[in-house]
Amino acid sequence: MQSTIAAEPLQPSPTGSSGLDHPRLSYLLIVEDEAAQLRTLTRIMQAEGFEVFGCQTAAAALDYLQHYDVGVAIIDLRLPDLDGVHGCVVTPDGVV
Repeated sequence: MQSTIAAEPLQPSPTGSSGLDHPRLSYLLIVEDEAAQLRTLTRIMQAEGFEVFGCQTAAAALDYLQHYDVGVAIIDLRLPDLDGVHGCVVTPDGVV
């Protein structure tokens, strides 16, 4: 399955622009292989003030995390290439 980007890659934004206390926490990564659910989650979280990046595979998420910093991630537990539990453990910074 090919990854899909639900939003443009995140760029640094002015502090406080999202309404959240810490600017890094306003960046959200959503990893969901079902496109309709990814779109729905993206719309909901954008309405709550998050800047959202979405992808449909763990590989795409890990690649994204190599280049960008996010404060929060929502990860599907049943991804086609890696289950979400292992995705919570493997990060660019090492084991969490």
